[in-house]
Amino acid sequence: MCGGEQSYFEKVEPLMNHYSKRVKLMGGPGKGQHTKMANQIMIGNIMMGVSEAMLYSHKAGVDIADMIELLSGGAA
Repeated sequence: MCGGEQSYFEKVEPLMNHYSKRVKLMGGPGKGQHTKMANQIMIGNIMMGVSEAMLYSHKAGVDIADMIELLSGGAA
């Protein structure tokens, strides 16, 4: 997730490819930071959903370990 000028990105992209699976220029200065923030929002919401599901299951009397084992293999 990079932001900046295309010409500078092209100069450093080969180096970044050595330590990153994917490198993408998202636009001008700051666009990489905005993309990273969007990523953090998504991760935060996923974590909240997992926490809510575990709390709900616990209060409903579901065995949490069994639930995690079952649901970790797919979305059921």
